[in-house]
Amino acid sequence: MALPLLKDYNLDLVIAGEGPEWETPEYIRDAVHQGKNKAYIALGHAESEEPGMKELAERLQEQFPGLPVHFIREKPLFHIL
Repeated sequence: MALPLLKDYNLDLVIAGEGPEWETPEYIRDAVHQGKNKAYIALGHAESEEPGMKELAERLQEQFPGLPVHFIREKPLFHIL
C-alpha cells in the first residue's frame, strides 16, 4: 500500500503503524543504495493506536461519568539500546 504513495507522490518518508507488505522496506533499501533520499519508519501496531485509544477512553469517561473506563498503556514492543 505504501509503494504507490512513494512512487506517485515522490515521497521521501513514510511513517506507518504497521504494514502488510514486505516490499516497502526492501524498496526503501534499494532506493537508498541508488542514492535516493527515501526513508521508512515503522511505529508498530499498538504504539500507533495508543493515542487514539487514550482519547477514546477520555471521551467515554466524559460521556458516561458513572461507567468505569480505564486506558491501559501497553509496554512498547521495541526498545532502542
